[in-house]
Amino acid sequence: MASSEIQAVISKRLAKIMEYFLKGDIEALAQIYAEDCTMMEPGKDEVVGREGVVSCHSMLKANGVHKMVLTSVESGGIAGGDTAYDRGRYDLFREDGSQVEVGKYLNIWKKVDGEYLMTIDMFNTNQKN
Repeated sequence: MASSEIQAVISKRLAKIMEYFLKGDIEALAQIYAEDCTMMEPGKDEVVGREGVVSCHSMLKANGVHKMVLTSVESGGIAGGDTAYDRGRYDLFREDGSQVEVGKYLNIWKKVDGEYLMTIDMFNTNQKN
């Protein structure tokens, strides 16, 4: 798969993540991740499995995050196209539109049954303590 095709696929997957998060459908959001995915949140131990995805995104909602915006800066294929990476930034907003956080991410995607699923989600905030 050409790099531009990978970018298009990842863009669609990111759009679905943002859509499901906005709707509060965290279970559907988690299905975009591989069953054995790894969540690497700042200041926490890594968590393997979709339950980590559900926990992370549910906590964001519980803490007042209404909307997330994921902006891909660079993406492409690795290892013949069955693996891809995506590097970008994220912005988190409250329902009133005020910004909660801005940060950066690096995701690894792998083809599972012909479909790219996120296998590693690593992110951290740009805010200083």
